Amino acid sequence: MSIFEDGEMAAVGRTEAPDWVESVAVSDPPRFDARAVIATGRDPRDEIISFSAGISGGKAFAVDAPFNPVPLRMRLARDGFSSFGCQLTPDHWEVFFLLDGKGMDGLTSGEHLDGCTEFDLRGLEPPGPMVEILRRIGGEDPGDGFTVRLERDPVFLYPELDELGWSCEHLDAPEGEVRLRLFKTPGSIRP
Repeated sequence: MSIFEDGEMAAVGRTEAPDWVESVAVSDPPRFDARAVIATGRDPRDEIISFSAGISGGKAFAVDAPFNPVPLRMRLARDGFSSFGCQLTPDHWEVFFLLDGKGMDGLTSGEHLDGCTEFDLRGLEPPGPMVEILRRIGGEDPGDGFTVRLERDPVFLYPELDELGWSCEHLDAPEGEVRLRLFKTPGSIRP
């Protein structure tokens, strides 16, 4: 089973597949079945990272998992892999990884409000959105601020922002969505 059947995208949920996904899916990329490893009680993270080391630039691989492996996807994003996943059955996710050097940059959805970059983090399972926000804030040059689109209010994020010298404000958003503008707290000496 694949997210593509007869050349059509099947059940990708709310997130539209990037252009590269269909060509990767039909090319039958190397595949790592994490379900088998997890069934033995082992964590396949290190094995998948080793597996990914054999992928050259512009090439892809797939991972079959019993859940959406958000922490793995974020870890491989730091290595330059873009990813796209789809839940095929309640206990089967198919995730494609493409070594294109973009990684999490694929979450950028454009400009919003006063020129702040906006990141659409909907579709990431908790704690994925919080991890991604903190990764951006802790990066080399987080800038003065950015906006995020989320599916739920990130209540555990607020104390972390305060610790790091950042603040946020809620923006108008459609029902079922949370939109935040994150910015360095004025007068804060923290990074």
